[in-house]
Amino acid sequence: MKLNNIFSVFFLLFCVLVFQVQAAEEWQEGTRYHAGDIVTYQGKNYEAIQTHTAHVGANWTPSIDPSLWREVADHSPVTTAETDDCGDEGTVNGTGSCTEPEGEKLLTVNFNHLPRGPYQATDFREQWGISPGNASGLSAGRLNIVADPLTPENNVLQVTYKAGLIGGNSAMVFNAPLKNEHKSLWLQYRVMFSPDFNWVKGGKLPGLAGGDHPTGCVDNGTFDGFSTRLMWRENGTVYGYLYYPDKENRCGDYFSTGVHFTKGKWYTLTQHVILNDIGKSNGTFVQYLDGNKILELDNITLRQGSDVSISVIKMDTFFGGSTSDWAPETDQHAYFDDFIVSTSEPQ
Repeated sequence: MKLNNIFSVFFLLFCVLVFQVQAAEEWQEGTRYHAGDIVTYQGKNYEAIQTHTAHVGANWTPSIDPSLWREVADHSPVTTAETDDCGDEGTVNGTGSCTEPEGEKLLTVNFNHLPRGPYQATDFREQWGISPGNASGLSAGRLNIVADPLTPENNVLQVTYKAGLIGGNSAMVFNAPLKNEHKSLWLQYRVMFSPDFNWVKGGKLPGLAGGDHPTGCVDNGTFDGFSTRLMWRENGTVYGYLYYPDKENRCGDYFSTGVHFTKGKWYTLTQHVILNDIGKSNGTFVQYLDGNKILELDNITLRQGSDVSISVIKMDTFFGGSTSDWAPETDQHAYFDDFIVSTSEPQ
């Protein structure tokens, strides 16, 4: 009798697994998948190894990305850390807290191996993991690979800011997706403004973001997530420019750094973002310029829900502001190089 009962239980479990696989939905870009979700793709069944969003254009298909998916064969369960805060790249240590892997680089981008001239769509996709949209500036010719004005043997990315224009379709705007779930990340890159750069009233520089990647003028309570871009203002003054769930200003909060950019000089910008624990205001944002700390914000709320992680670089740079008096009278240029995103401080 006991054997019959055991057989019945195993048969029932088998039927449940078969039903889950047969009922699996087709994998689709733009969908958020959780660890253990089962999908079909090109006639095969796959199980999500870790929670992630299949960003449109990132090409994180189940058949080619074994870090995110495994083909369902033996129905063995995927082991995941039982915590909201570690992220899928972290592990739970003996105290039950999160331990990040040491020195993992999620992204490195430089331009030395690329031919000089217009930035090519194939190179863009290979470097950033996403196809260039109209706002990226690539198809309009605003992105070019050129010789470093100070070190001509080095190739860098030149961004053109068009005369008379402000906002997202005037220079360069796109979200570069980051794989896996992350609570703590570093972003570093170099920037130089041309010797004749006109600061006007100010503009944006890239930063990390997650959740709804908030920008523009949005009311608190209508979004969850954050963005940690920088701004230059009049005379090259540097500000932190953040969106987060309890920001004070509808169009983003400014934080003075007390430093200024100088035209015609390379700067290394490094930021470290640590997300808050859910229900706590213990998030951190730290900004460095050439290795010197210029801004530190502690005890801030960067997210409200556990599904918000650090998921993209907001590759935004443009003049604005929302009114025409922020626009330059002539085309302006800035140069970018050596992008790094990592789980520990870039060296």
